[in-house]
Amino acid sequence: MSRVQTAKSQQNIRSIEEELEHQIKKSGLLDADRKNFYNNAEETKRKNNEIIEQLKKENRDLKKLQDELIANKRGASASLAKTQGAFISWSGDIKDENYWRRKLDDAKHLTKAKKERLIQLQDKLNEVSDTKFGVPEESPLMRQIRILENNLDKVMIKYNEAQSIRKTYEQIVKRLKEERVGYDNQLAAIERSLKGKEHDYEELLLLAHDATHAKELAQAELKKYEHKKAAVRELRKTYLDAKRKAIEEREKVIQKLEKREKDNVQTQVEYNTSNIPIQESSNPNVDTNIQKQKLADYEEAFHKLKEATGFRDVNDIIQKFTSQDETSKSLSDLKGEYQDKIEQLVTERQKLRDHLNDLKYEGGEALTRKQIDEIENNVNNAINKCERTKLKYERVQKILVNVKAGIEHLYEKLEFFKLEGKPNIVISDETLVDGLSQVVEKMKLVLQLIKNDASYRAQDFKQTWKDFNKEHIDQFINLNLRDNNIKPENVSRNIRVRIQDKEDDDVSDGEIEDDIDQEVTAKLKQKYGAQAKDKNAKNLIIYVQAIEDQNRFGLKFENKKNKRNKKDQFSYQITKHKILIHLEIIIFCKAKKDLKKMEFTFQVRNIHLKKEKQLIELKQEQTTIQKQMDLESKVQYSFLEIYQFTKTLLKIVFHNQTK
Repeated sequence: MSRVQTAKSQQNIRSIEEELEHQIKKSGLLDADRKNFYNNAEETKRKNNEIIEQLKKENRDLKKLQDELIANKRGASASLAKTQGAFISWSGDIKDENYWRRKLDDAKHLTKAKKERLIQLQDKLNEVSDTKFGVPEESPLMRQIRILENNLDKVMIKYNEAQSIRKTYEQIVKRLKEERVGYDNQLAAIERSLKGKEHDYEELLLLAHDATHAKELAQAELKKYEHKKAAVRELRKTYLDAKRKAIEEREKVIQKLEKREKDNVQTQVEYNTSNIPIQESSNPNVDTNIQKQKLADYEEAFHKLKEATGFRDVNDIIQKFTSQDETSKSLSDLKGEYQDKIEQLVTERQKLRDHLNDLKYEGGEALTRKQIDEIENNVNNAINKCERTKLKYERVQKILVNVKAGIEHLYEKLEFFKLEGKPNIVISDETLVDGLSQVVEKMKLVLQLIKNDASYRAQDFKQTWKDFNKEHIDQFINLNLRDNNIKPENVSRNIRVRIQDKEDDDVSDGEIEDDIDQEVTAKLKQKYGAQAKDKNAKNLIIYVQAIEDQNRFGLKFENKKNKRNKKDQFSYQITKHKILIHLEIIIFCKAKKDLKKMEFTFQVRNIHLKKEKQLIELKQEQTTIQKQMDLESKVQYSFLEIYQFTKTLLKIVFHNQTK
């Protein structure tokens, strides 16, 4: 478990590091695009400023030329008027024809030169007027051109931004396509980790059940121990009281003996001092009798001490009496401690009673009867749900145990039939699926052998439901036993897979499907109900037909038993054994398929939910990328429209100027 958790944590850390590197690269690309865009904008700004300065300079030069042209026109008209007036005034006075002819030639030459100069200036004016700078600055056409230029600049800026964003999104799409290649592997790894976590969760649930069971057992043992401890305390108390009484009695006996001994010694001394000669002559056995009496008294007292203490050795008895002081002291200390605890618990009980009385008799804080009923209903519902879940868990556990037992039984039945390239395995929780797959392959081969047998007839398997009865089943089971000497009443012990009743199936299905949503359960029941009925009916018909066919085989075998040789008998036993295995598999498949369907539906539902979430996320990313692409296309289209519009405007202006 620890290794799996460490591996999973390392995978999570690696995925987080890869995501962090991806985000860092993305931010770097965005910064580079932003810097490039800023530099391009600054460069275009500088170039535009230079163009503006150059155009302003050219505009000033053109204004100067226009002013000179207007001044030249005015001077030419004035000189022409002067020459005409002089010619009129002098025409009457001067008669020399040659003189005036020369003057006329000079004037013509001057006018011709002025006209040529005028033509040159007009050509320059036309050249200047052909460009957009010949139009007055305050004209509406110039204003419209400026607005269009500004819009064009804005569109170019947006276009550049869209291009940079497009590059970033193209890189993102490229990265997503690269990640898409390993998406299936990641999904499979996630599913494997999910299965491992579910397995761990099931193990933890089992451990939790075991822990709660152990806790309950420990609590029960603790209660038993406490009761036992209280009983031992009572016994020890009575034992100590009895011992105290015995000690008091012993002390009284000892005091009496000591007093009697003193009296005897005193009387003996008096007697010895007064009647020494008489004692020696008349009673020589008095001392021996007195000593015997003393010894008897001492032995009786010592015997009582042994019975009271329970020891036979003198040292143990002395140790017992010396340790009684310590035990009495410890008991007195325990008595004080328990007395304090009793007083503390009594005070706590009194406080709780007071608090209970306050809750009962305070009207503002007390719960209403309706709330109490709701709480009781919730508690009862929770208890009922707990009981249902317990029953469901027990049923599912029984089903799993039966499934495992059925697979083991089938595998044992087919153990004699070996597959090529596949050795026999030991059935366990890990190898259960492999064992079932081997059983299915073996059954296919066995069925093929049955069909290839000469005694096989397909028409015998087409009997109707009317011929079915309980005797056929009993005869079939008796015929399919390996040992014909086995009694029929012992057959039930050999049956390891049993078909459940319909009512039990309905109850278990209903309780297992409690936790699923109502719509999903209704759809699953409608879908699998008809399939289960059809399959159960088909399996039962096959079962009955096989029983009837086996009965025929059995009857034929009974009638022609003496005529068959050993080889035929052996092949017949094999066919019987194969048919029995086939029927057991049919019975087992019913219990297995029901459980498999439920597990498969739950797994498929979880996988579909995960995949739907992932598809939704991918669709959202795709929509965002599509929106960006649409925005870029719109910007390009608007840019083309503006370019065409400006082109047509310039053509119109040029055409007007030429006119």
